[in-house]
Amino acid sequence: MTQASIYLSKADLARRHIEDLIISRAVKPGDRITTREISEALGISETPIREAIRSLASEGWLEVQMHVGAVVASAGREQLREIYALRAMIGSLAIELGASSYDARRMAQIDANIDAATLAVEAQDAVRYIQLNHEFHTLLNDTPHTRSGACACS
Repeated sequence: MTQASIYLSKADLARRHIEDLIISRAVKPGDRITTREISEALGISETPIREAIRSLASEGWLEVQMHVGAVVASAGREQLREIYALRAMIGSLAIELGASSYDARRMAQIDANIDAATLAVEAQDAVRYIQLNHEFHTLLNDTPHTRSGACACS
């Protein structure tokens, strides 16, 4: 899959970057995430980074503390299970609304992604699995309707 075929906003890119830092343990619970550091790492302004931080805080990845800023949260197993259960429910709704636009090429990409993710799990390659998981959700949710701003939810 080429990156050119997938639209990601700057906030999406920042979100992915922060998630990858957390999952790869480059930052650990209690560590600060600063908009300046993320801005310098990605070469984007701090506004979309703030949006990504708010989104991640609402899902429990980060805690926004007064006079400190964004801090990596200490999520327990139950919180992580809940977060991924909610993501699965939202993903299934996105599939229900957008699946009619999947063509044979998209289906083949989804199948290849699942195969690669299975291999990453078997190899215990968490970083690769996280990357493939992001690609999987993008494949499911990036449809002509989402790119044009149209909504099939009337």
